[in-house]
Amino acid sequence: MRFIDVLSVLSKSSPYAVSTENKYPDLNNLLDKVKKDLYVTMPIEQKVKEVMSLLNDRPRQVFFLCGSSGDGKSELLVNTIDEAEEHVRFHLDATHSFDPHENAVQTLDKLFDEFEQGKFSLVVGINVGMLGNYEQEGRNTLFKSAIKAFQHNKTEVAGFTFVSFEDYPKFEITPNGVQADFARKVMARITSPDSLLFKIYQRESDHQPDAESQRIVINYRLMCLPEVQDVIVELLFKARLVRDQFLTARGLLDFVYHLLTGAGYLFDNLFSGGDNELADKLVEFDPALLRTKVIDRFLMAEDLKLENRQFDVFCTEVAEKYDLPSLSNPKSYIRLFYILKNSELEANFTKQFQRDFVQHLLSDYLDVYRVHVFFEDTLTCREKLKAFYNKKLISALRLYINRNAPQLSNKQFLVAQLENYKIAAQLDIKPDIAAIKANKSVKPNTFFAHLKVGGELLAVEVNINLFELLDRINAGYRPSKNDRSAVILLNEVASKIALIARESSELLISSESAQYKFSQDDDYIEAEEL
Repeated sequence: MRFIDVLSVLSKSSPYAVSTENKYPDLNNLLDKVKKDLYVTMPIEQKVKEVMSLLNDRPRQVFFLCGSSGDGKSELLVNTIDEAEEHVRFHLDATHSFDPHENAVQTLDKLFDEFEQGKFSLVVGINVGMLGNYEQEGRNTLFKSAIKAFQHNKTEVAGFTFVSFEDYPKFEITPNGVQADFARKVMARITSPDSLLFKIYQRESDHQPDAESQRIVINYRLMCLPEVQDVIVELLFKARLVRDQFLTARGLLDFVYHLLTGAGYLFDNLFSGGDNELADKLVEFDPALLRTKVIDRFLMAEDLKLENRQFDVFCTEVAEKYDLPSLSNPKSYIRLFYILKNSELEANFTKQFQRDFVQHLLSDYLDVYRVHVFFEDTLTCREKLKAFYNKKLISALRLYINRNAPQLSNKQFLVAQLENYKIAAQLDIKPDIAAIKANKSVKPNTFFAHLKVGGELLAVEVNINLFELLDRINAGYRPSKNDRSAVILLNEVASKIALIARESSELLISSESAQYKFSQDDDYIEAEEL
């Protein structure tokens, strides 16, 4: 069997993409053996084993394994079937109905009724969305109340256990970096020298029958490089932050399949999009789209066929190491430089592009995230917080709120606009260090900024898109409908500040020709023309 055929087990369209209760691996079948050999333990697996052990010991228990499509629920549960006692019944996919005249909710109604009338324990693999559907449309009151308690309060009803993939994120920001154990383990296993896949690759690497096979072998050879895997993980993490793209087991395997077997070389496939969700989200991060002096100069020189000895040395080295032939598109070289940016090559040609490849937005965001989530009462930490709040957050909020009244001073905020009159309030906004220090609300990809607005406390959830928008507003940008998700967050904060400002004891009312200040002092109001 050819290497390309064996790689098909990674594809989402492969029959191996979904596990079923009745399908056991045929160890005489090469593809079954490859799939079994590539299996990687997920962080959630230990918890699932603990719950299954509980079900084996206690009858009439219900276990919901919750997640999203393609995250590996079925695979995980299938691997526990052999260890389950006879009184444990499995329902691997709650989105399906076994009767064409019933929908998935009606199928669950029947299943839950059978549970209440029987003596078995029940294991259900279910999408979070389907949980919500059953809470709204289901008939069984016991199960609906248990689902409601979990969905809204994260509490469990006696006899019910819920384990969610959402509680085991594929990426985790740490004080010193970013953990992406699952993605790294998957790629490491696929490229491990002791894997079946690698051994099949070795057999075919020296005699490819056609250009397609040769390209796939080169792609696999590149993916075997740990530094290339690091770049891929970095891009996947950026897609998670910027585009809120979840990483599922099925999606990741299909993404690797796309990188290896796509129409181009791995570095082009990485940014070519297609029907894989992950690949589609990475298109906007294509380094060939960057417009910098160094990159533009290289592209222009290649278009003009100018001689470049250093570049020739680089091409010779990658040809010898990876069998990579000359590339016809100069932009493909930019992508190649990008995936090799952490590689130690004798030709130092790619070093000149490293500064252009630095993800300043990502590194700046992680820096501010860490001083909030892992707060340390040090001078360095406080200086970083001061810079973020004064130069980025508060400054951008003032510019955004006062976008129709740019003449207002630093501590004045527009409250309302009535015909030709603008109403503003004097308001002091500053960081709430005590709240930052005491904050216990931690999310995998966002942090909470804490403000003192006048005498009120305000928590602002910040994601990387809002973080970037704050920078752009400070640079003079006015948000548009294209910034929809970040603007929603911004408008929520602006509305809360406006409500607080309306309670201010000092208001300014101005028109094109005059400005008045109204100050409340005890039980009377003082008016003054400015």
